[in-house]
Parts: sequence; structure tokens; C-alpha cells
Amino acid sequence: MIVGGAMCMSCHTGSSASIIARADVLDGRPFIPEQTSPCNGGPFDRPEDLAIAMRPSIRLPVVRIVALVIAVSASLGPGVIPAAAAPRATILSTSDLPAGQRLLEAARSLKVAYRTSDGRGRPRLSSAAVYLPRHGGTTAISWAHGSNGLGDHCAPTRMGRPLRELDYFRTLLRNGYTVVATDYIGLGTDGEPGYLDSGGEANAMADLVTAVAERWPGKAIRWFADGHSQGAHAALNAAAARSGDGSGSVLAGLMATSVPPPFDRIIGVAGPSTPEIPGITGLYAMALHGFSVTYPELRIERHLSARGVDVIRRIVTMCSPAIETLTAELSIGDLLATSLTSREAGLFERYLRIPTSGYRVPVFLGHGLRDATLPFPTVVPLVAMLRASGTQLEFKTYDATHDGIIEQSVPDRIAFVSRHAGQTTG
Repeated sequence: MIVGGAMCMSCHTGSSASIIARADVLDGRPFIPEQTSPCNGGPFDRPEDLAIAMRPSIRLPVVRIVALVIAVSASLGPGVIPAAAAPRATILSTSDLPAGQRLLEAARSLKVAYRTSDGRGRPRLSSAAVYLPRHGGTTAISWAHGSNGLGDHCAPTRMGRPLRELDYFRTLLRNGYTVVATDYIGLGTDGEPGYLDSGGEANAMADLVTAVAERWPGKAIRWFADGHSQGAHAALNAAAARSGDGSGSVLAGLMATSVPPPFDRIIGVAGPSTPEIPGITGLYAMALHGFSVTYPELRIERHLSARGVDVIRRIVTMCSPAIETLTAELSIGDLLATSLTSREAGLFERYLRIPTSGYRVPVFLGHGLRDATLPFPTVVPLVAMLRASGTQLEFKTYDATHDGIIEQSVPDRIAFVSRHAGQTTG
């Protein structure tokens, strides 16, 4: 198992034999409220958190590898349930979100902890923001955020959200939609985050909807998977995996912007001789760490170079900007002493997968023509594969940057939901 050090020692403990213990483990112990935790006193309790929240949602460019992509692609609330006894898709605790994350357009602005599972079906915990509208709410938007990093304090419910996301949430709430937004498994909760665990991301999004529908009857009867950047990866997997979640909440559609290319087919087979690809090393390091968390029996750390061991040890408490800085001068090859075996590489590709078929609901994708993080040509192969598979796809381009597209696409997102939810409000 790849093991990291600790940040904010009053909140983290660890040993050389296990994954870092988290402050808010929910196996019978309290979910520490925002106002009492020394590591998360508010939405921006540290200056660097505010700086991170104001930065673009993913500053680890997935690619400047257009040609390669094309070639390869041709606190405890009432009714708390102990985590150990709770079934999947169950809310374990509720508390008010920090003041900076509460929205006037919402009847309630809550932080919840809930039960879900990773890509291997093993029980895991996640936290999330839940915004209940003042009217309606039968339709939910399950939002997946862009890459924030690996440290607990990087979770949006702790660190805060960019204004562009909060403004989008306000618009959804005014239109009568329930908004639920996962932090992802292990990001701010017990255990390590499985960064880019396609199955875990999908479960975290869908199980949150199921849990909300159970906790607040009449809400989230139908839902849309929605995400941006890393969140687009999550939303694509959630939509491909489900046309309904088996509990009465029916998936009605998928929306995603700044969609990553099929990098599972590239970085899944990287090795010591992989040439330098600017901007991708930090993403690879986070993904490899997440893979080791999900498949500990593979002992992925045995493939790491001394530099790789040091990088992985350090990034587990970092947010994305710090990870980008740490890995800026490194290549993927610098992290590896030996290549993954063919079996390991196959599992890694599956762990990272971006589905190119299997969507049984309408799909809306948007991409910015001025996106410097994921340049426009990188999305073209995925769009072609989706169309070839018969996906009911609506694809739009915007004169927008990587993150600016969120604001520009709001009218199209609202119109898409209105059409496919079968009504003008939630």
C-alpha cells in the first residue's frame, strides 16, 4: 500500500502499515462538525484554501498530447445511523454547511455523510453538499466537481467552492431542482481517496441521489449526472453504469463539460521509458495512488522509483496546485522503476476508463474552444466514438476557457434538463 505522511497533526494519524487515518471516521464515532474541527474551521479557514478555491478546477492539464490521443483513440444530525450497520446509499449524518456555502435560494443547505462503495464494490464513505429547493425538488442534479487534490482539506464541503459553481447551483435551485454534490469517496472522510476510480466516482454520484430520495421523500425521484473536468469523468461513468439506480430514482440524462480524453488508454500503460508529457505527471501520480488504494494486494509501490515513493508520500495531503508545482519538472518515467505487469496495466485502464458507449439516456457535452488545459482537439475522438455507438448526443462548443465554460453553458444545461425531465421545474 502506498502510504503518505500527515498534515495538521491534530487531525491525522498514520503508520507505515496502513492508510492514513482520517479525523472524521464514521464507524461509530462522530462526524466532526465544521465549527469544531481544528483543520476545517470554515470554508476558507486557511489563506491557501481560498487561493485554491479561486483557481481553475483542474490545474493539472490532462493533456498537451493531442496527436497521441488521436493516435491511440482512432456533526451528527437527528437519526444518525452507525456506518458499520448502514446499508449502501444511506445518509449517516447531516449538519449545516459553513456559512460561506449556504445559499439563500435553498430551503436547506446541508453537509451529509453517506454510505457508498468503491469500484470493487467495497463499502466506503463519502461526504457531500445537499441543497433542497424552496419549491419542487423532484428532479435532482448530481454534480461532480473538478480535480481538487487528495488532502482532506481539499474537499469542497471543507474548502469551499468557486463562485462559478455556486452561481450555477443558485440557478438550479431557482428552477426548483434539488442539487447534490459529492466530495468523492475518501476526500474529507475515512480512508484514502481513489482518484479517478471510475466505478467509485459513479457510485458516489448515484448513491447520493438514492440516499437523498430516501431521506427526503418526494425529492430526487429522477436525476441527471452532471460534472466538469474530473467531474465529467465521474458523470460519464455514472451515466454509462445506470439507466436507473434500482430505488425509484431514475437517471434522465447526462451533462458534462471540459471532458477529458480517453487517457485510460494512454497512462494505463505508461512506464519508465514514457517520454515527457508536460502537465500530466501530477494527474498520473494521483491516479496511481488511487489505484493502489483500490487494489492494495497488487503492491503497486514496488514499481516506484525512489523519487516516485517520495512524490506519492507527499501528495496525499496536498491540493491540486501544490501537486502541480511538486511534479512540474518530472515525467511519468521519473516516478517508475519498473512497468506495471500486463494484468496490472489492464486493471489500471479499467480503473481509469472513460466509457465510449452504453449510454441509454440523452447526453449533453460542452467544450471550450479556448481551453488550454484540455485543448479542443482532445475531445474530438470521444465525440466521434459516442456518435458511432449510437449515443443520443448533443455536443456544443463555446468561446470559453476550461473553467469559464461552466458559466457560459448554464442556459444550455437548464434547457437540457427541462426538455428531458419532462417539465420546466424540478
